[in-house]
Amino acid sequence: MPNLLPIFAPFGELITDKKLADKDLLEKPILVPAQESYAFESDKLPLIFSISVQGQLSVNLFNDANDVDDLGLVGTGAEDNLIYDPMKEAYLKYDIQVFPKSKLSGTIGDIGLEINREKGIRATLYRKHDNQKVVRNAVLEDLPHFPTVFRSSDLENLGANDGFAYSVQGELRASGEISWSDILSKSINLFPSFFAKAMTLDLAISPKLTAKFEVSIKDHFSYFLKKNGDGSFGVSICKIKNSSLSGGIGASIGIKLSNPDVFEKQLEELLEKASTSLVNKSPSYVKKALEAIKSGQGNEVQIAVIEKIASLFGLEDWKSKLETLEEKWVDFQNKFKKGIKESAESGAMLTFSYEFTKIKEGTEILKAGFADSEALKNYHCDFMKFDLKPFIQDFVAAKAKGATIESYFNQKRTVTESAWGFGLKIWDREFLKGKDFKKKELIVKMDIRQHQQVSFSGVRGYEWKLGKDSGKWLSQFEVAMPSFSLALEPRVSEFEFGWTLKLFEENVHIKSLADLKGLLDTGANWGCVSARDIEWLAEKHFPTLSKQKVAFQKQVYFPDQVLKGIFQQIHHLGFNDILKKLLAKSMASSLSFQDGFALRNDPFIREKTYWPIWYYYLNHPKTSTNSLAHITADHLEKNPQVGTLAEFERKSGNNNQGVWLANLIFTQPNLFEDLVSCMAGIKILGESMLQEKPMNRLIEESYSKIGQFLGHSYYLEVLGNFLYRASAENPLAKDGVQKTLTISYGEKEDSQSIHIGVI
Repeated sequence: MPNLLPIFAPFGELITDKKLADKDLLEKPILVPAQESYAFESDKLPLIFSISVQGQLSVNLFNDANDVDDLGLVGTGAEDNLIYDPMKEAYLKYDIQVFPKSKLSGTIGDIGLEINREKGIRATLYRKHDNQKVVRNAVLEDLPHFPTVFRSSDLENLGANDGFAYSVQGELRASGEISWSDILSKSINLFPSFFAKAMTLDLAISPKLTAKFEVSIKDHFSYFLKKNGDGSFGVSICKIKNSSLSGGIGASIGIKLSNPDVFEKQLEELLEKASTSLVNKSPSYVKKALEAIKSGQGNEVQIAVIEKIASLFGLEDWKSKLETLEEKWVDFQNKFKKGIKESAESGAMLTFSYEFTKIKEGTEILKAGFADSEALKNYHCDFMKFDLKPFIQDFVAAKAKGATIESYFNQKRTVTESAWGFGLKIWDREFLKGKDFKKKELIVKMDIRQHQQVSFSGVRGYEWKLGKDSGKWLSQFEVAMPSFSLALEPRVSEFEFGWTLKLFEENVHIKSLADLKGLLDTGANWGCVSARDIEWLAEKHFPTLSKQKVAFQKQVYFPDQVLKGIFQQIHHLGFNDILKKLLAKSMASSLSFQDGFALRNDPFIREKTYWPIWYYYLNHPKTSTNSLAHITADHLEKNPQVGTLAEFERKSGNNNQGVWLANLIFTQPNLFEDLVSCMAGIKILGESMLQEKPMNRLIEESYSKIGQFLGHSYYLEVLGNFLYRASAENPLAKDGVQKTLTISYGEKEDSQSIHIGVI
């Protein structure tokens, strides 16, 4: 227990004869400079703490119900950690800054926490006094016997209803690797716009190629103790930022490359792959071709390559603009590498942020009680290192004698799951199986002020197997609050939304060009591939993929700003004619690829051909499937390219094949009702955004309606196309949709992946 009187000599208002009850006293904190440096050891950690000669003591007085503590610990309400009656009591708060130094050969970080050396540790003491006591006497009583959190003996010396806090700005560090395959599968389409028109880019990457990062996170960590009148102790621990405990100071995440030279070589490799994808030549070849043409010695192949590059940039008279063309090509290379680097760093940041969020959810607030100092001493050292695991494990195992927990997580968790399926076995070999799965998870957390942090995840999907082929599709709808609500009930503006749609097939056997075109076609329906590039992509990759077992995955992710724009637009429109036409086009585009039928082998041709029929269906949903089959056939016969397609459509409507329009509705007789329900659920969200309604009660209500349109692969195809189409046509839905097609092949040790996206 250090004597601070020689170090911080009281002066000014602190030596007054006024009483602590005086409302005019210490309206602002008094800052007392240190007279000399001072060091003391901790008996719990191998550290020496020092008060520097440049340090200062901050003194606050709390004697009125309106006084506010920046740590949120002192108050007159029942929810406060330190409670006083302003009619007869007051608190003096003393803040000092101390700097730790290890007594061992290692660093402070080896002890358990990397502390910011510049900001040190904030040691705070709260002393409760009778408000009729003279200020001078109270200060002279407190400073010579100043307890700290750093010595276990001070636990006993803490006065009744006094408390101290130990606050640090610390840094947690981690290193990790992120596969370039994972990076590109999420962000290949997020690079800057380079060319005069959208271009399909395909990059073949080995999953073994990784980018290495060093990541750090800085935040405030607090450990607060209070000694009660009966000698028991109350403990409150906050491992990360909480407005009621750390004064509103938030986390800072830093990220840097482990080896910039290696990373730069990787960028060059990826640039070469991108250049080869676009013009079938490397950047070095393009550079030599430009030099040859400028000197008048370019050959036919070189001229053809430069002509192709000129068309990418929309330069018609390129021969007179060679310098401009060269500048644009160099600019493309620089922006491409910059875009990939930013995508990699963003991926690393998101990954580490996600991990830190899990730490936040797992160890954010602990409020516990201990019968006496002996019970607390067992865990005091762990708490100083902000390590809660030993105490929690002992408490669960009933080994934490004399300890109680008032709140830990304070979390209400609701999980609803269901799954059902079918299967067919011939002898002992499973030939056919299907499993429909769905899961809802609602998590409501509360901080010590009873303010909420709500998260919701709704997953719906299907797994199937047919012979050797298998796959699955799923939708994951997520709603989350980055922090606790400002008011007791969260508002919609405090929520962030995300929606992922994914279709995955494995053990696919590519037997013909048509098989590969069909897979690429479904990617074009979600904007992962440009439809005009399907032909050359299929011809390029068929020789390799036809000899392999292929895994195919397409996914699209709609982030918060995109979804909010779409939701508000649908609320504004309602289920009106404009929305019906938009949906009809998505329903037409999402019909399956059928080789041999000119009107079915391109998503844009399908849209143009079939959307009037789907529009008719949305306006006349009770039309029988037999009538709809004839209406479809009659409509198609007006097109000279119809071939025998009309005959197949006319015979549909009475089986579950699901290939032809009327058969789709026969298979899914509730298609219209499911679609209307989905739009109604989205409308609820859009309305709540515009009216800033309390949100947590609406999440499950809206998702239960949306979820009705998630029970079929065709529904998923339509939804992905519709949301992508709506985002492109809605000025409120800014750029940011992530869409990628990934084809993987080869055994685990020699696996390869091809990432395809539109830039």
